[in-house]
Amino acid sequence: MKSIKLMAEGDFVRGFLKITHRDGSVFADHDYSNGALADMSAHYGADHLMVQDIVAFLRQEKDALPVSIVDALEAGIGALAIDQARVSGQIVDLSPIWAEFDSYNLPARKDQDVG
Repeated sequence: MKSIKLMAEGDFVRGFLKITHRDGSVFADHDYSNGALADMSAHYGADHLMVQDIVAFLRQEKDALPVSIVDALEAGIGALAIDQARVSGQIVDLSPIWAEFDSYNLPARKDQDVG
């Protein structure tokens, strides 16, 4: 396996993401600060893309959503815990939340190996 050395720097308040190789050459350089506000949203356009996917799914133009509802809920719990940890400066114990979440026996995606 080839080892790739990259450095990523980003500031999602100011709206940029830059990834460079170890030798200084640019791998990716994104400026999100100049987009139309309606297209950018709070997640640099991702909100609008997610809504488009949901609408297409509800209109039966798509057979499935790119991310399952369970995956989205898990990501949301993780994101909220990260925000809580950032504000409090403390580690957030999600054990009781995951235990309750798991108690609902929500189905995993069919293409996931739950092993």
